[in-house]
Amino acid sequence: MKIFISGDFCPINRIQSFIEEDRMEDVYNDMLPILQDVDYAVTNLECPLTTSDKAIIKSGAAIKSTPDSIKLLKKGGFNLVTLANNHILDYGGNGVMDSIKLCHQNNIATVGAGKNLDEAKKAFFIKHGDLKIGFYNVAENEFGNTYGESPGANPLDPIQNSYDIKDAKEKCDYLLVIV
Repeated sequence: MKIFISGDFCPINRIQSFIEEDRMEDVYNDMLPILQDVDYAVTNLECPLTTSDKAIIKSGAAIKSTPDSIKLLKKGGFNLVTLANNHILDYGGNGVMDSIKLCHQNNIATVGAGKNLDEAKKAFFIKHGDLKIGFYNVAENEFGNTYGESPGANPLDPIQNSYDIKDAKEKCDYLLVIV
């Protein structure tokens, strides 16, 4: 099985204009044939896809992309996006949940964030032939994490993460941990 994993997919600024102009091949260039040749493609969605205008207060930039950016993920053939990162909560819980809902509506799975901590820390599993492969996603403790009943990313907590990883590993043949 060929799995492609990339980081920090953030369709903002100039990339947004390529989406609006339906020039998505220009974004991928030589990468598109590589993406089309894999069995499963994963990327870190570094910003929420939302129409929300309510950025959280934080140091550093609050970034987001528009919901039509999902077309770029679909064009690339991405099957799964990791959401545990320092920007997924930039537009609050609505931004997180908008992103998850939009991905799921477009048959793109998500891991690493959720409506609460219990959802955010769940591993995601796929089957390929006789193999079961798991993905577990966690983020450093920054502005995007959840610690209870609010939406956000799965926080880096070495003790809790070790239990979650052990539990996920018992349910699959291979587990990929993406930090």
